[in-house]
Amino acid sequence: EEAHTIRADASTSRGRLYNFLQHQVGNGAVAFDWIVYGLIVVASLSFIVGTSVVSDANPNAEIVFNNLDVVIVLLFTVEYVVRLYAGPEHPKGFAGHLSSYDFIVDSLAVLPFWIHFAITQEFVPVDYFSVGAVSVRVLRLFRVLRFERLTHAFR
Repeated sequence: EEAHTIRADASTSRGRLYNFLQHQVGNGAVAFDWIVYGLIVVASLSFIVGTSVVSDANPNAEIVFNNLDVVIVLLFTVEYVVRLYAGPEHPKGFAGHLSSYDFIVDSLAVLPFWIHFAITQEFVPVDYFSVGAVSVRVLRLFRVLRFERLTHAFR
């Protein structure tokens, strides 16, 4: 049996959390996934629209899109930490979780923001189009790869 179909021990809270996140088991699990997918769409559209709307002539747009980026990455960070907590329940153990497709995609989507923050101490970039800010947003587009759960095209 493949690792993505094996469920964790439901007698532990970590196991139930793992099953909720990975297998949509439990009240609200499917809704939670759709909320995450919705945030991915909003983040992607924000990136696309933001690159065409933000300009020196429209400083308010930069504030709106920067703040939206921060809120979305904070929500994704909470989800990332929760998934990290549930990781030891992965059928191949914590190492299996760290090398899983989902964890790598999540890492590419979340960690660049925090690395940029650690280096620049900027939650909101001073320049919306700085190399660092754009690089972080582009890497966050990797989050779209999470939609592979909805299709078997990647399997």
